[in-house]
Amino acid sequence: MTTETVTQVQKKVRTIPLWLAALIIVSSIAAYATAGLQVGRVYFWHEMDMRRINRELAYYQQLVDSEPSEPAHRVNLGYAYHRKGMYPQALAQYDAVLELEPDYYDAHLNRGFTLTRMEYYDDALEAWETVVRMNPQDYRGQFNLGIVYRELEMYDTALEHLQNALLIRPGASDILYHVGLTLEKAGAYDTALETYLEALTFDRSHKDAFEAARRLRK
Repeated sequence: MTTETVTQVQKKVRTIPLWLAALIIVSSIAAYATAGLQVGRVYFWHEMDMRRINRELAYYQQLVDSEPSEPAHRVNLGYAYHRKGMYPQALAQYDAVLELEPDYYDAHLNRGFTLTRMEYYDDALEAWETVVRMNPQDYRGQFNLGIVYRELEMYDTALEHLQNALLIRPGASDILYHVGLTLEKAGAYDTALETYLEALTFDRSHKDAFEAARRLRK
């Protein structure tokens, strides 16, 4: 990774006063202390989610069977498959949509999410580039290109796309978290910590940013 790119990002990250950083950490600790009360309910909610997803699968499958050429039904069915972890089945639905309507945006968008989850990164890059080309104002294209490039250890390019996403959606805590994660993986630990703390100024309940900041403070 070039020093220039890290330096450019470092200049864009706002320095956070120590008193504010301490306040964020204390507030986050209080928030997550109460989260432990929910641990016993995880299994219960997982079962509830699976039942709901299975109902959605059955419902959208019926719609696809009755109206096989309606793209929205297949996209929704594909998303239900994705949520259940049945990624090849999800892709099959998105591909069927694109055979009928090659420019159907939601199929390209969901296809990108599924390919990324499957770690088919070359195909995912192509999908997200299509999303950006079709709708440059949708931050999700640039955001997910940044994530995929980070997984490929192309940190310069990842940061460029994540910064592009921030230009579209300034102050988004999730984007800031992934900027921090990319900087951390590139070895820019101080700037990564500042970025995690900045993410927490916009959303103090962002668990991943809190855990990352706590990790780097050790």
